[in-house]
Amino acid sequence: MLELKALTIANEDWGDDESDFFILLQIDIGETTTDTPSDLFTINVVSPKRLGKILQENDIEIGYGYFIMHDFNINIIKEKIQRLINISHDNSHEKMIFNLSKYFRNTNV
Repeated sequence: MLELKALTIANEDWGDDESDFFILLQIDIGETTTDTPSDLFTINVVSPKRLGKILQENDIEIGYGYFIMHDFNINIIKEKIQRLINISHDNSHEKMIFNLSKYFRNTNV
C-alpha cells in the first residue's frame, strides 16, 4: 500500500492578493511498510484568478497536473492526494504508479 511520505512547496508565486497564486508542489509517495525510496511527483496548485491570467497569455492551458482551488490550504491538498492514492490502489507497484500518473506529473520517468 502506498502513502504520502512528504509534500514540499518547491516554488510559490503570489500575486497582489491571496486569491492570486501559482504553487509548485513536490509529492513523495512510497510504500507504507518499507523504507524503500519514494516516487516523486509534482503538481501545480493554481487559483482561478491566476488561471485567468495564464489564459490571457496563452490560447489554451492543458490541465494535467493541476489542482485548482480558490483558497490555498495545504491540509485540503494532503487529503485529496491521499484519496487519489487510495483510489489508485492495485496489486502491482508499477500499476499504482501508472494510476497516480493520471493525476500527477511523474518525475521518475
